[in-house]
Amino acid sequence: MAQAFLDSVKQQLFSWFARAQAADVDPDLADLPDGVQAQLTQKIQALPPPEIYQTTIRDALTTAIQAWQHNADASNTLVILASPTEAIADVLKSSLDRWPDGPGQTIMPLPCGRRSPNPLAMAQQIQQALEAYEQIDLSGVDSADGLDSDLSLDRRTTLVIVPALEACFLRCIGGWNGVEYLRDVALHNRDCFWVIGCNRLAWRFLDAACQLSAYFDQVTILPKVDGDMLRDWLASLGKTVIESGQRENSPKSWRDLIRTAAVNVDDNSEDSQQLYWNSLVTQSLGVAAIAVRLWQSSLRLKPEQLNAELPPLDPPDGDTAETAGDRLLLHEIAPALPKLPKLTSPDRYLLHALLIHGPMTRAHLALSLGESERQTQASIQKLLREQVIAQRSGRLAVQVLHYPKLRTDLASNNFFLEED
Repeated sequence: MAQAFLDSVKQQLFSWFARAQAADVDPDLADLPDGVQAQLTQKIQALPPPEIYQTTIRDALTTAIQAWQHNADASNTLVILASPTEAIADVLKSSLDRWPDGPGQTIMPLPCGRRSPNPLAMAQQIQQALEAYEQIDLSGVDSADGLDSDLSLDRRTTLVIVPALEACFLRCIGGWNGVEYLRDVALHNRDCFWVIGCNRLAWRFLDAACQLSAYFDQVTILPKVDGDMLRDWLASLGKTVIESGQRENSPKSWRDLIRTAAVNVDDNSEDSQQLYWNSLVTQSLGVAAIAVRLWQSSLRLKPEQLNAELPPLDPPDGDTAETAGDRLLLHEIAPALPKLPKLTSPDRYLLHALLIHGPMTRAHLALSLGESERQTQASIQKLLREQVIAQRSGRLAVQVLHYPKLRTDLASNNFFLEED
């Protein structure tokens, strides 16, 4: 609660400062057209996870696997926890795809981040999915001992990835039987090492419901990013599409921040750059998924470009300072989180459920709330209209830019959240 309050104060301070700066430097800049936004979104989605995420996962996994392969009694599970706004399945998969030092064979028996149409039958569906892999033995899963307690350690070469544990349950009566079954299978099959990704809010609920931390004792939390990490992560985008927006005779502002490779870097702007990146980090709670969207929302272009044929977002091959005019140059303004609309109690319960479960269908959302779809419809339509939530491919999710303020709102109304 105290941390949420401090985060709220920091966000409010930055928000006030951002509005003051925007009033000073914004009149000659326009929002990006939908086509440019779509290009940027596509580029952001193609980015690998931040390096700090990848190294954290690989370092924790290397240590855990070495212990498992050399000690018969070592744990054979590692849980990776992330913010509710991070796509943990994508982060985990991408980090391991780029990891050349795996223990041997890697399998991913469960769908990546997709909840079963019938979450109440999840245990049976998980069993059916695991039956397809000869490396996993489902006989005697209820046994108190691990399957391979007397087997040679050289059999320990299989890595099993469960990309998103939150997709394996629903918060309702009987809705987490699948997680309990998966837990028992993992502990029984000690010749497999199980890497489990999970939303931190879902993990807290599941730990209360079925005491997961007593069974899965190795837990690693993705760290917060700082300003330098964020700048390095977005360097491949910033170097191609951003230029300084400082105007002649204008005061030093948030807009003289990043330079493209084709623009000379002004050493005097380093303080402004650092302030900008620190603002992104503070307002986003150090979560990369929020920070990159906040960065995207701070980009603008000059109005005269809207009336001309827009050049490509990417620079042409061999781009230099002389050819910089052939590319689309964007400008940055002070980043600021959107205002959170006034929420009702039903709104908060709905949003809290979405944060626990991640993207989910309307039917699953209603089931998790113990209501009919008709009862939840009004809140859903209101939150969609106010852009607090979005719907993609038939699934609802909280808009990541609203999470920092939503987190504060939920904490002040006594909803449990992930622990800092």
